[in-house]
Amino acid sequence: MTGIGCLIITDGRGEYLEQMWGSLQWDGPDLFPTVLVDDSGDDEYGRFAHELIGPDIFVHHSHRRGLAGAIQSGWNALGDVDYILHLEEDFTFPDPIPLVDMLNLLHQDPNLAQVCLKRNAALTPVEQTFGGFIEANPDLYTEHDNPTGPPVTLHHECFSFNPCLYPAWVRDGGAGVEADVTKRLTDGFYHFGIYGRKFDPPRCVHIGDRRSNGWKP
Repeated sequence: MTGIGCLIITDGRGEYLEQMWGSLQWDGPDLFPTVLVDDSGDDEYGRFAHELIGPDIFVHHSHRRGLAGAIQSGWNALGDVDYILHLEEDFTFPDPIPLVDMLNLLHQDPNLAQVCLKRNAALTPVEQTFGGFIEANPDLYTEHDNPTGPPVTLHHECFSFNPCLYPAWVRDGGAGVEADVTKRLTDGFYHFGIYGRKFDPPRCVHIGDRRSNGWKP
């Protein structure tokens, strides 16, 4: 049986965490363990987050370590799993996460290092102008028809910590920094995937205010 751990990262924005958790549904197997990493540095918020989510494993940082530090704590806490479903507090999901399809895509392509859910065009003026990050640079993304499952859009641009599923070995040999993980994987001739076709509607919605790169601690 495939073990899928769920990593949820929060840094103190409780109203977002409530919205994320309230919208979260998925198809497929149960997620175990669920690890909640609280990078707020606030004990009171930590108690709130723990009560809301009820995780199998709870990691509370007494002082902020930033996004990379929170991811590293979560990776360490997850232990022996085969895949990791990565979630953060400031995304909601209009539809259930197609976990079975995402898992099958990873099974079928040994060089595929992750399957992300396409998000809305929320972060930059360029994205908002063109309607999305793929729409802004469509030639960098290639649709791949899958005869035994859903299509996937492949690229070599960036390993992303937007909501996604990835093999647990991705965490080996590096810290949780997108640029570092991207370089390590592209140097190893891996590529990245986004569930569905290029111009499909978003499958997750970024609801938070934009943070500085890496959530400076």
